[in-house]
Amino acid sequence: MLHLMMPHELKQTVTKAGSRIERQLKKQTGSANVKRVAGAVSEISKATERYRRGRALFQDWSSAALVTIVQAYLEDGLTLLSTKIASLLGNEIALQHDLILNAQSIDDLRSEVRRQWAAKATLGGPNKWLPMLQRLGARRYSKDCAFRLRHLWDTRKSPRDASQVT
Repeated sequence: MLHLMMPHELKQTVTKAGSRIERQLKKQTGSANVKRVAGAVSEISKATERYRRGRALFQDWSSAALVTIVQAYLEDGLTLLSTKIASLLGNEIALQHDLILNAQSIDDLRSEVRRQWAAKATLGGPNKWLPMLQRLGARRYSKDCAFRLRHLWDTRKSPRDASQVT
C-alpha cells in the first residue's frame, strides 16, 4: 500500500523540483536563483524523508500485524485441536466460579475452557510455541522459520522509539 502511494508523491516532487532547477539554471545566476535552487533541492530531501519515515512505520506495523495473525491462527488451531484431543488440556485447569455460574450450557463452558487454554498456550511467543507444536506432532521447523517468527515477535514486543518513526 505504501509502495503504491509514496513513490508517486516522491516522483511528482522530484519532477517539479527538477523543472525548477532547470529553469533557474537557464537564467542568470544570482543569489535569488541560488536560493530557489536550494529550495527545490530541499523539497526533494523533505519528500524523501517523508517516504522513508512512512515506509519505516509501515514495516513496523506489518511486522506486528503478521505476528498477531500467526498467534490468533495458532490459538484457533489449538482450540479446535483440543475439541478432538481433550487430554491436551491437562489436569491444571483452574476455573473461576463466575465462569461456571454464568455459562449458559455445558458446551459453552467447555468452549470457554478450551479457548482459555489455547490463549494461555500461545503466551510467550515462538520460543514457547515451536517446542509445544513439535510435542503435539508438528513437523520439525527450519531454523529460518523459527528465526523469522522470533524476529517478528521481538519486533512487535519492542517497537521503535516513536520519535524515529513519525
